[in-house]
Amino acid sequence: MRSGKRPSRRAWARWEDRCRYIDGVCGSTPAEASLYITWRSAVERAVVWWVGWYNTERPHSALDHLPPEEFEARHYRSPATTNAA
Repeated sequence: MRSGKRPSRRAWARWEDRCRYIDGVCGSTPAEASLYITWRSAVERAVVWWVGWYNTERPHSALDHLPPEEFEARHYRSPATTNAA
């Protein structure tokens, strides 16, 4: 509309279709919203599980291929550990 001309009916219809599409995506139905919430909570559970596994159970190359929890337990059980405070 820089030249001052009105857009054609076809261009106007495409613009209206895009607006309806965007409105449909942003204003989702309750069923779509519940599906999104279900999907999001499943993803959150998967991430929490993975972080727990990564931080506690996975073998770590810097820890002589032991899981961090096992390495820590061995460290505190070893006689070389002193409790100097």
